[in-house]
Amino acid sequence: MNEKKWTVLLTAAVFVIGLAACAGGGGGPYSDLKPVVKKYNTEVEKFITAMDKADSAEKVAAALTDFADVMKGLKDSMQKMEEKYPELKNMSDPPAELGEDAQKMQELAMKMGPAMMKAMKYADDPAVQKAQEAFENIMK
Repeated sequence: MNEKKWTVLLTAAVFVIGLAACAGGGGGPYSDLKPVVKKYNTEVEKFITAMDKADSAEKVAAALTDFADVMKGLKDSMQKMEEKYPELKNMSDPPAELGEDAQKMQELAMKMGPAMMKAMKYADDPAVQKAQEAFENIMK
């Protein structure tokens, strides 16, 4: 697997994190997004932890596969969020009312890059390639 594919994968993951980082919050106009954001935060944190602990191609592939499954389940919610709140799509600094959940997502976004790059060590493994391809297809 080449570096370009990993860059595409990383870019897609960061895009989703960035979009989700702009959603969530307390009782304000974005409060209906909070459950999606909380779920996303939990799952991204699980993925980062799994990748940090991964010491074999098998574990990297499993982490990518699990995360792809989660993203497949969240994709519809994320698309609905983007449609309902287009003003958040390109926002790099979410409103303060979006609270701790948005801040946590930004922190997780910073950790996502190194987690994804760790997988490059196993990029030639067929199971990792298959998991990476499945993840890329979901992120399209």
